[in-house]
Amino acid sequence: MKNPQAEEKRVLVYEHVGNPTNTDEISLNGLTIYLASTFSFVLAQLQGVGTRAEPNNLTKYRTDVRRMIGREEHAPTCVKRVLITGGAGQIAYALLPHLISGRVFGPQVRLMVHLLDIDGTENALRGVQMEIEDAASPVVVGVVTTTDLRVAFTDVDYAILLGGFPRLPGMERKELLAKNVEIITMHAAALDEYASRAVKVLVVANPANTLALIAKKRAASLPAENFSCLTRLDHDRLRGMIAKKIDSLKIPDAHGAVTAMQVRNVIIWGNHSSTQVPSAAKAQVRLGGRWVPVLDIIGDEEAVWLHDELVTQVQQRGAEILAARKLSSALSAAQAIANHFKD
Repeated sequence: MKNPQAEEKRVLVYEHVGNPTNTDEISLNGLTIYLASTFSFVLAQLQGVGTRAEPNNLTKYRTDVRRMIGREEHAPTCVKRVLITGGAGQIAYALLPHLISGRVFGPQVRLMVHLLDIDGTENALRGVQMEIEDAASPVVVGVVTTTDLRVAFTDVDYAILLGGFPRLPGMERKELLAKNVEIITMHAAALDEYASRAVKVLVVANPANTLALIAKKRAASLPAENFSCLTRLDHDRLRGMIAKKIDSLKIPDAHGAVTAMQVRNVIIWGNHSSTQVPSAAKAQVRLGGRWVPVLDIIGDEEAVWLHDELVTQVQQRGAEILAARKLSSALSAAQAIANHFKD
C-alpha cells in the first residue's frame, strides 16, 4: 500500500524550447521538474482544452511554479560596498546577520563588506571575516577587514558609523561628545576623500545627532541629504512600549496579542539622548482590521502613563539596558539599523 506522504511530489512545467526531443530533468528540494516542449499542453492546462491562452498567462504559470518550489532566481543587478566602522564590536556582530541575509538591501544586490576598527583588533576582525565566509551568504561577494582609513572608505556606497568610545554605566551621551568628536572627524574626512560621491551615511555612535551634523559639515563635498543618524531605535522602542501597554488592557477587538507592528505614527522629537521627547499624540494601533487612535484606547486612568511615564521610559531605556547587561544595546540597535535602511 502506498504511503501518500512518502510519494514523490512532481510538478510538470512545459516550455517551448525549439527542439521537440529536448527534455531536461532537474531535481530540487524533493520536487522533480520536467521541462518539455509540449507547448500546446500548457495552454490547454491554463485555460481549458479548446480555449485560447495568452502568453502572459504562461509566464505567470511558470513564475508561480518556481516560487512554489523555491526556484525563482534573483539575478544580481549590482555590487554595493558597505562599510561598518567598529567592525569588531558587538553592534556590528549583531548587525551582520541582517546584512548578509539579503534582507536589508534585497536579494538582487551583492555586497562587498568593509569592516574597519582600531589597531589591535586585527585578530577579532579576522574572526568576524571567517564567520561571514562560513555563513555561506547568498549576497556577499567579499569581505575587507582593515585598520586603515583609506582601505576602509574607498568607493563605499554605504557607511554605517558605529565606531566610537563606548558608553559606560552611569555615562550620559553628552559625556561621549568630547571623546567621539575626534573619531567622527577622522571618519568624515575619509568619507570626503575616498568614498563614492553618492555614499549614504548613517551615524550610530553617540551622541548620534550631533556627530551626524559634524560629519556632514566635515565631508562638505558630499550631498547633505545623504547623512542621517539612528533615531529609529527610539522610534521602535516607543512602538513596542505602546503595544505592550495596549496588550495589557486586554481589549476585545485585539483578537490576540498586540505587537509593535500594529502601532504607527509615533514621533521622536529632539536628540538621541535623555532630552528627547517621544510623542504618541498621533499614534494609531491596528485593532479588528482598522486603525484606531491610541488616545481613544488609553483612558483617563492611563493618561498619566502616556504623557509622563512613557516619555521617561523611552528616554531612559538605553541606560536601563546598560545597567542590566553591563553593555549597551546591541540586538535592538542592529535591528533598528536594518529597519532604517530597509524602510
